[in-house]
Amino acid sequence: NLRKPDTFVPIYKFMQDSIGYKLLVLHCAGAWVIYNDLAMRYNGVNNGEISYSVREGKRNLGINPNTVGKYLKALERYGFIITTQKGSFDLKKRHASTYELTMWDVIGKHKAKKSFMTYKPTEKEKTLLEKKRKLILNEYQKTVLNNDIGRYQKTISKTSNGHFTVSKINT
Repeated sequence: NLRKPDTFVPIYKFMQDSIGYKLLVLHCAGAWVIYNDLAMRYNGVNNGEISYSVREGKRNLGINPNTVGKYLKALERYGFIITTQKGSFDLKKRHASTYELTMWDVIGKHKAKKSFMTYKPTEKEKTLLEKKRKLILNEYQKTVLNNDIGRYQKTISKTSNGHFTVSKINT
C-alpha cells in the first residue's frame, strides 16, 4: 500500500547530523529522492518487504534507470536501506528487489537499525568532509561582506566553535 497523498516522509535532525546523511548528500544528493519514494511505500507494517525497481524509479521520477540503481547502491552503502531480496528480470520470474528502511522497525523481527548513524567513513571521505566544513569565500562574497555601506563596514570572523559571524564595525 502507498501512503495517502497528503502524507510526508520525515527527515529528522539526528538523521541530518549523521555522517551517513552528510556523505550521501555530498556524493549523490539525488539519492534522497529515491529514499523518499521508497519511504512513501512504507505503511507501518511492510518494512523489509518494500518493493522497488529501477523501472519504477524511472516511471515515478523520470530518472535514468542506471542512475536509480546507482542511488539505491549509495543508500545501501551509507546505511539508509538494506536489500532484503534481490530482484530478477528473466522470462520465468520477474520481480523487483525488496528493501528495508533502517530508520524503522521490522515488525516481528528486529528494532530499527539506523545504520546511517554508525557509518564509518573512509580516510578519503573524512578529508572530503573536513574540506566541506571550511568556508571558502569566492570573490563576490568577499566583496559583499567587506563592502563599505555608509559609515559601516562588514567583517567576517571565525568563532572558536568553527562558525563564521558577520559583524559591523564603525569606520
